[in-house]
Amino acid sequence: SRLLAKIPITIFSTKKFQPLKREFPKSLQDQPLIMPTLDSKLRHDLNHFFRANGITVDVIIETQDTSIQKLLANEGMGLVPLPDFAGKDLVKEGKLIKVGSLRGVSEDFWLVSSPRKFSNPIAETLMKNFEWKT
Repeated sequence: SRLLAKIPITIFSTKKFQPLKREFPKSLQDQPLIMPTLDSKLRHDLNHFFRANGITVDVIIETQDTSIQKLLANEGMGLVPLPDFAGKDLVKEGKLIKVGSLRGVSEDFWLVSSPRKFSNPIAETLMKNFEWKT
């Protein structure tokens, strides 16, 4: 296995949450968040971040499906923490804004391959040469 990238987690929302950019991340206090479920490492990292920073959020929905998370955020139901790249298209389209990035919170992306009698040349090349560019 090989760590490909550690992608920063960014809070995305509709423009109605724009004022939260000021004093971020403290401005997240008591705000509605669309969160991953408790089985995810990201959820534990988010909970730790909020605890460490003395921030209490209102978890309104828990789901592992990032498509649903983005859809609900786009409907204005709450803020959504996502890997930075996951909300870029919606930001470009003007549907969501970046409220801020959570310092020290990231999602890890791994490439995993098992040993084989005949190696897969594509997987082998990726394992040796892949480099994430933001």
